[in-house]
Amino acid sequence: LKKKHFNDDEIILHSRDMLRQKGLFAHWRTQADKEKEFWSEFITFIDNKKIALAFVVVDKEKAKKLGWNEIAILKRVYNKMLEEFAGKHLISNGGKIVAESDPSQDKYLIQAHNRLQGIGMPSIGLTPAHYRARLTSLSLVNKANLDVDVQIADSFATMANIVYMTKLGIKVDLTPV
Repeated sequence: LKKKHFNDDEIILHSRDMLRQKGLFAHWRTQADKEKEFWSEFITFIDNKKIALAFVVVDKEKAKKLGWNEIAILKRVYNKMLEEFAGKHLISNGGKIVAESDPSQDKYLIQAHNRLQGIGMPSIGLTPAHYRARLTSLSLVNKANLDVDVQIADSFATMANIVYMTKLGIKVDLTPV
């Protein structure tokens, strides 16, 4: 898709720039058909049984009212994300986790991973050994690493937030895309 639409397979698909039609995506302002064509192919590419998308959306204001600080939010989010991944995917399949590295958050992801390596998820019959055997890797990468899976996740995270806001009835300005 990168080669076809941008003649460059090493560009970074950064959702903020894509959705705002900035930088490498500025030409979409005058070529709406090109933008729609890209997104249509992008969605078709993602609509694949081998790809599972999972999101945890946090209402930070509500969490803070419950007395959670930023660290509590991060710990709960990473624990929930890995539990859902393990329960819905690893229980019957192998898999890997590729996360965009953020030095202020990486340790909480690693802690959640270590927790499952140590205790598994007894509630669903996932032993620590089963978790370790099924999870093939945990990678912390940055955008400059050009991991397309991180770029895809980045694009869909923005969209997950839009879906969440819409379901809450909060007005979201939607583009035709």
